[in-house]
Amino acid sequence: MRSIVFLAALAAQASRVLSAPSTACAQVGAALARNGTTDLAGSTKIDVDTAHACLTSVPLDTEGAASQLSGLKTLLNFHSDLVYLSKPPAGWLYNRVDLLASLEAMSANVYSGGYENEYALQLDIYNLMTSAYDFHLIYILDILNVFRWFRNAFLVSVSTDGSKLPNHVFHSSNVETWLNECAAFNPWDHDADANYNAAFFNVPATGNRQTGLGASFSQYLYRFPGSQTVLTFANGTSKTINSYATLTDGLDFTNVTHGKSFFNKFCSGPAPSSSAVASRLPSSTPFASLSIAPASSEPAIASVTFAASSAVTTNNIYTPLASSASLPPIPSFYPQPAVLAPDYSIASYFPEEQKDLAVATIPTFAPASGKYIFQNKFRTFLATAKALGKTRLILDLRANGGGSVANGFSLFKMLFPSKVPFGASNLAAWPLLDALGQVASEPDIHGLLSKASYEEDLTVTNDDYDWWEDFYGPVQHHGGDFTNVRRYNFSSPNNILGPPIYGYINDTNPQLQTFEWENVVVLSDGFCGSTCAVFAELLKTQAGIKFVTVGGRKQNGPMQAVGGSKGSNDQQLQTLVDLTQTTYEEADKEQRALFEPYLKDGLQVSAQQVLNRRSSLNPVGNVNFQNSLRKGDDTYTPLQFVYEASDCRFFYTAEMIFSQQLVWQQTYNLRWGNATCVPGSSNQPSATSGFDTSYINASPPDTAKNFFGADITWSYPGALKGGLSNSSSASPSSMPSSGAPSAPAPSATGSTGGAASIAGAGSGVVYLAAAVAGLLSF
Repeated sequence: MRSIVFLAALAAQASRVLSAPSTACAQVGAALARNGTTDLAGSTKIDVDTAHACLTSVPLDTEGAASQLSGLKTLLNFHSDLVYLSKPPAGWLYNRVDLLASLEAMSANVYSGGYENEYALQLDIYNLMTSAYDFHLIYILDILNVFRWFRNAFLVSVSTDGSKLPNHVFHSSNVETWLNECAAFNPWDHDADANYNAAFFNVPATGNRQTGLGASFSQYLYRFPGSQTVLTFANGTSKTINSYATLTDGLDFTNVTHGKSFFNKFCSGPAPSSSAVASRLPSSTPFASLSIAPASSEPAIASVTFAASSAVTTNNIYTPLASSASLPPIPSFYPQPAVLAPDYSIASYFPEEQKDLAVATIPTFAPASGKYIFQNKFRTFLATAKALGKTRLILDLRANGGGSVANGFSLFKMLFPSKVPFGASNLAAWPLLDALGQVASEPDIHGLLSKASYEEDLTVTNDDYDWWEDFYGPVQHHGGDFTNVRRYNFSSPNNILGPPIYGYINDTNPQLQTFEWENVVVLSDGFCGSTCAVFAELLKTQAGIKFVTVGGRKQNGPMQAVGGSKGSNDQQLQTLVDLTQTTYEEADKEQRALFEPYLKDGLQVSAQQVLNRRSSLNPVGNVNFQNSLRKGDDTYTPLQFVYEASDCRFFYTAEMIFSQQLVWQQTYNLRWGNATCVPGSSNQPSATSGFDTSYINASPPDTAKNFFGADITWSYPGALKGGLSNSSSASPSSMPSSGAPSAPAPSATGSTGGAASIAGAGSGVVYLAAAVAGLLSF
């Protein structure tokens, strides 16, 4: 039996007494040995302070750090919105950050002795990357992925009726300050309400490739959470929750006895491997020393194993589901689905309570079962809904972090077959991109280097670009250089999207429009980004679809439906380095001169160091490569920096946690019935459908930037805050982790009023004063 205690919390950080750094790694090894394992499965609980002390005992590699920072300063020029981060438009909610200047400051501090150990530097690098609040900009560092951190509890925020504020009753307003600081530690989303939701239990994420249990309050991947959490309840009782660490699944701690041996074992990054690209490079090539290592194309999201399915490489026609179709087991808190992909990437329902309603839950556009199965399941769902006479549709996009952009475009075309998806974007223009493009555009090597070529792109009016120079420009916006606008050429068999988009090439079987636009609504918890953001933009601007959001901060007012990355494409640093290698080799003598400034700066070495310092288990380093743009916006502002309110907002009730049918029922009643939205969340100017550009650079409502006094500058590197932070802080993080423990129920006796004062801070303890709004078991 597991229990959920509905809490809101107030934290006070305290200094910590750590194990002696010189012996801490040996103590970790001894703890694992006592358990009879080197812990490849991550099953042994490790004292949290000892694990942290082990990390801080790792000596600083000054030479490697300088090379790593130099490589990052070059490769981050591929990140498409650097100038917007340093000078944010009015719609941006968080603080400005100059990534390149920050790296310069960190480099200076490496040589001046500003960092006491390797962990302090790498944590600063991670904090810098996450200060952009863009999950397309991610760099998983080796030393930060050795241990995982846990608090054995989780939080849920609920309202009594869905429109009233969550039932948190406190004598102190500082509770919301702490919760908003907890939310700000979430590195995924550009929206504060989406990050706030990430701190709490998230049922939809349990059906995706994230655990959802506990979120940023209880699961930490890369930041130390403090030794203890003391929950003090309204009735005067309290419960102490001890944090603990585990060794990350798949790692072996054998022969690690001190900081130096730790560095040698875990801080050399992914093992080099060969590839077809590497085999083409002669040893005389300046970049030949760079290794080519496989890397995941997806963001760093905890994975689970799904049922195996046979390879499918063809598209179904628009045909209803056979009544005898069998279905795999369903996730908790959901009814039995009618159509279900084997990996739960698409599940559809026909609720009995609303006879005209169909629901499609889409927690990802990156199906483990493959793009064809994913698209076929959605097509089957639409045909089945049509056959059953369903006329209204809820698209449940909660917890959708994106995936294949081909799937986003295809699902939009299946919903609205007569529409031509717009999908415009641009890239940051800078000399190395120009060099890559000039070489890649040569006819004899275009196929090899298609990622840097313009020939599969279309202009904003769907015409071909004649020359690389026509595409590259550059043109200036917001004080920076950018390429001209590009659109995908869906009619080209050489497009890089994967399977053909429905309606193009060989996927043109006739298909009815199942639902009228006014009978479709999107449900979001703010965690919608990447391909989900592209899909949402198509729905809002080209189909006029309304959006309903759930959750967010404890305040009235609007919330954004798309709180995740709005970039239309990310690229791995590995891919960009590989492309640079290959392009240089294919270039003629004159073109090679374009690469000389980077060779003189030692890019062939520093780029490898950037790649080497990725986690060996999760070798992820990505930048946002393309900005999404609104049709008709003559300012060319990336949608990442545009505030867009949803049409209506509600809060979860306690009953909704256990029944997703009630969530859909509330959404249905808000869109087509008489339910009440959260006050101030409707009729916002930025919720207007269509290609409206009037609010592109408008300031958001005052509530959007209300952080309840929380310090949201935590993620800036120490060099920008007037002094380096040489050890980690006891700060929460919200990177979800698989295999999180179940949360025990603190004992409480029904009192719902008031909040106890904060207890005195002790060493290594985070204190929370909490009001108990309810106690439920499941």
